[in-house]
Amino acid sequence: YARWAAAATNNRAVAGPALVLAARAWEAKGEEDSAFAAYDALFSRWTDAGLVAPEAHFRRARLLESLGQWERARAEFVALAAAAPSDPFAFAAMLRVVRHHVGAGELDLARLEGENAIERLDYLLATNRDPSFQREAGVARAEMLQDLGHPARAESSLVDLWRRFPEDSTTESAVL
Repeated sequence: YARWAAAATNNRAVAGPALVLAARAWEAKGEEDSAFAAYDALFSRWTDAGLVAPEAHFRRARLLESLGQWERARAEFVALAAAAPSDPFAFAAMLRVVRHHVGAGELDLARLEGENAIERLDYLLATNRDPSFQREAGVARAEMLQDLGHPARAESSLVDLWRRFPEDSTTESAVL
């Protein structure tokens, strides 16, 4: 289906998700070269890949990371966070960068990346009032604070979210 949909139309809304689906299938099969080819086809076909672009960038970065190509993966994560700062995949990308540095024992780099990401999230939280965005960005901010060794600040952020969105499952699962 993915091959057919990608080849049958130049409609980004149909072919874009098909190419991401194909890339994910190749990844699951362990065919990294074919997965990269599908992602490359998506980005070479359209300069703006539409709604699937953040997911495609994130998944391609994760694939690079799994292959031990951290610098390329990091560049992809950073570019994603800059290009689509309010997308949940951008939040995940920021977290991946910080978590990589924490895991590698590069605490100064983790702190630098994390504090910059928290500043960006704080700005986005102050300027974007959409409730869904507020919840997801707030959870990402709290996770970032926790990863950086600031449990009291993380807890405060989560308590604030829980007060603002008491019936929300995203907020509730993050708090628990």
